[in-house]
Amino acid sequence: MSRKDKSMHPGKPGLPDSEADIAASDAEVTATDLEHAHPADAADRLELLPLEDQVRLVKTLPLEDAAEALEEMEERVRGPLLEELEPELAADILEEMSPDDAADALDEVSDEARDTILDHVEQEDAEEITQLMGYDPETAGGVMNTEVVVLDKGLTVDQAITMIRAEIEDKEIPYYAYLVDEDEKLVGVLSLRDLLMSRPGRLLKDLVESQSLVSVVFDVDREEVAHLLGHY
Repeated sequence: MSRKDKSMHPGKPGLPDSEADIAASDAEVTATDLEHAHPADAADRLELLPLEDQVRLVKTLPLEDAAEALEEMEERVRGPLLEELEPELAADILEEMSPDDAADALDEVSDEARDTILDHVEQEDAEEITQLMGYDPETAGGVMNTEVVVLDKGLTVDQAITMIRAEIEDKEIPYYAYLVDEDEKLVGVLSLRDLLMSRPGRLLKDLVESQSLVSVVFDVDREEVAHLLGHY
């Protein structure tokens, strides 16, 4: 028997063992498998499946798990999947994503599908997603996340922590909080670690008193933004 013959799977003529095993494994993927997998792994497994199986599995996943998996999927796969889902379900999944990820996902579908899905998204979320989609993807605006924690500089540390706890119920856990003055102008940035390590009654404005802020406008090229971030 030739080397090629030996590599064939006995139950699947013409398929080498490795390919047959992958095909069999893919066919047995369940929603439970995906729920217990890391989002990146869940995305990888979904991407190997036919579109109809992707749709079937995503329909059975909790919304948060479905959103996390779709955030990790490649554009060439995610767009067709979103278009095949019922608009209501696609909208519910997008609402679980961060606004910038949702905007990226909608950029991958047809104009008709995008408009239909957005019609089912909560108005506030839809407006935020639409705004982000208006930015050139190669600029700072195209990669920014609008889902941030903003605090008044006059708050105390304990007041700020209480506010953050209330806000992160429907947001990603923040690494930073952004301080603004009475005119909503940015005056400082605090890491969550520094905030937690500070004395409860201390004013936030005192924690950023010596900071020198570096910022860019929304239409700056993303490469320049990356260079600035790397420098500071």
